[in-house]
Amino acid sequence: MDPKVSIVIVTWNGEADLRLCLESLKGLDYDNYDITVVDNASKDGTCQMLRSEFSYVRLIALDKNAGRSEGLNIGTAQTDGKYVLHLDNDVKMTDPRFLRTLVEAMEQDEAIGACGPTVLDKDSDRIQATGGTIDFKRVTSSYHSWVGQTDYKSLTDPIECDYIVGCAALFRRSAMDRVGHYDSRYVVYWDDSDICIMMKEMGMKVVSIPSATISHKVGGSGGARSAFAYFHCAKNRIIFMRKHGKLADWPGFLVSLALQPWPGDSKRRRLKYWRTIYPSMLKAIWWNIRDAVISRGRTQVHEECSCGCGPGAGQGSQTR
Repeated sequence: MDPKVSIVIVTWNGEADLRLCLESLKGLDYDNYDITVVDNASKDGTCQMLRSEFSYVRLIALDKNAGRSEGLNIGTAQTDGKYVLHLDNDVKMTDPRFLRTLVEAMEQDEAIGACGPTVLDKDSDRIQATGGTIDFKRVTSSYHSWVGQTDYKSLTDPIECDYIVGCAALFRRSAMDRVGHYDSRYVVYWDDSDICIMMKEMGMKVVSIPSATISHKVGGSGGARSAFAYFHCAKNRIIFMRKHGKLADWPGFLVSLALQPWPGDSKRRRLKYWRTIYPSMLKAIWWNIRDAVISRGRTQVHEECSCGCGPGAGQGSQTR
């Protein structure tokens, strides 16, 4: 029998996209899986749609928006598959063997902690994203060189990388148990990179599987380049640097952050939208200063505690 895969999807006011996603998953060439949807207090009828049209899906309806990162933590904790597949609600399964291909790669190499497919643009069928690399000095990321191309069928060999894109990521449960779970401070963006780097720091592999494909809609979380997006992108790059960067890298990183709050933005765009970009960046910096102070206080409390709980214990679902 195929090893069990638990599929976890987090959604917020995405009824139409989620319906298409779930309908597409019915065509999977894989039998042993279940689906859990974590709804972040949607107001668009998502829960009603799930109950009436997809009664086999486990629904976890939250009374407030916990964010993507914590939503995945909540959903994953309620599943029991050997593997956990995290999907965005705006992906569409177009390759029936997509999941089987990923699982087979994991079964063949127990050192792999996480793997992911080639992500195709939902409208153009061009390669939108793959596994990628991280520049730790600037905290920027880049995909493989064939992004934007259409000749994805010629790509077959697995490639080790720094991270896999979070819209479709398969994790070995035992690997997730070792690293803990997503750092919920990220909320959205960079949480996938963070958990993959933690796995690599523990000696596990992160692998891109080009022969598996899935389609994805752009800009489903918070809107592309909104104030929400700029804030969380800048905030999360700083969190990532605090966790994984070196002291000597900070000057270069801060220059990079100031020049390109959103990596890849042109100078023209930065000048045009500076009223959105730079207030969001300053807000992100202040958020991290406050978080660093709060985190230090929490650590000191637990270090002084005689109850044996250890740093990070008892902080609830909002912290790692």
